Amino acid sequence: MRRRVWRYAGTMLLASGLAGIAPLQAQAEGLWDRVKDVYHMPETMDRLEEKLAETIRQSEEAAEQFRETQSLLMEENEALRRTNESLEARLLAAEATIADQRAAASRWTRLLATAAALLLLYFALARLLRFFVWRREHKAAKGGGSV
Repeated sequence: MRRRVWRYAGTMLLASGLAGIAPLQAQAEGLWDRVKDVYHMPETMDRLEEKLAETIRQSEEAAEQFRETQSLLMEENEALRRTNESLEARLLAAEATIADQRAAASRWTRLLATAAALLLLYFALARLLRFFVWRREHKAAKGGGSV
């Protein structure tokens, strides 16, 4: 019976050992994958450093291009500002010229209107004077009054 007990205990020990080995093997494989990852890490780091260097280079190129574009836009802005100032000066001069022309036209209009009114007044007074003279002569001719 003792033998049976020892056999039973040995079988149990063997079974539990085998049951424990299977997870250990999976753990060992996971550990082995980690070791491989650590082994390949310098390659990965080199690739990451290359990507970082490329990204930095692209960023610097983009920054340089931005500075060039900004410089060109600033120059263009300055040129447009100068053009705007000259156009504003021309506009003010043109507005002053138009105002002078309107003032001159207004003066001439008033002058011509005054001349026309004086001419009409002259003709009206001449007609009235002729009428009064005719009337006086007509009365005198009829024998009515003294001249």
